[in-house]
Amino acid sequence: MNVRWITYSLGTASWAEAFDAHDSAIVDVRALRDGLGNSMDLLRQKIFEICDHLRAGHRTVVCCDHGMSRSNALAAAALASLEQRSFDSVLLQVIHVTGQHAIKSELLADIREALGESLPSDIALDPSRVLLLGATRF
Repeated sequence: MNVRWITYSLGTASWAEAFDAHDSAIVDVRALRDGLGNSMDLLRQKIFEICDHLRAGHRTVVCCDHGMSRSNALAAAALASLEQRSFDSVLLQVIHVTGQHAIKSELLADIREALGESLPSDIALDPSRVLLLGATRF
């Protein structure tokens, strides 16, 4: 797996592969959790850091341990912030481009809170409509 470029200037990768993009700024999001309970300050700091690199014209690679969940979720958050689009619409774009579907829902809830967005009402959780699959919460 190499850097997966979402746009010409924004990509994601695992920490081990992030340095394959020699001319790129690297934003390390490994300090964040895939679950609930992330620091809102740290989430916002990482989103702003990604945005600052992109505004400065730097190709930017967001990396986490495996390049699947945190990196893609934070890249989507930064892109949504820069383009003033909804997080969910950009997240769908990121999933489509990278092919990474294993983004943790708990992390997404924290990011939505950091961005000041809520889950759209048409897909908000309804206790009578919950399907639990597997032991890994996918």
